[in-house]
Amino acid sequence: MLTYEEWYELNESELHCRFAETGADREMDFDIEDEICKLYEQYVRTFGMEGSDVYCLGNGYIVHPPK
Repeated sequence: MLTYEEWYELNESELHCRFAETGADREMDFDIEDEICKLYEQYVRTFGMEGSDVYCLGNGYIVHPPK
């Protein structure tokens, strides 16, 4: 599983294109950090450990393995 930094570096241009193509980045209430956080959480839950918890703390993330 990739760390947030590794994942973001690999997907940065695709994320920004995605937000531009959908027009999301032009919405007044659009929060790019929140959207990226949601996508990283989805990545962790899909490709990470089953039952992992992801906590978004500003620009950092904490992934807790399942209990």
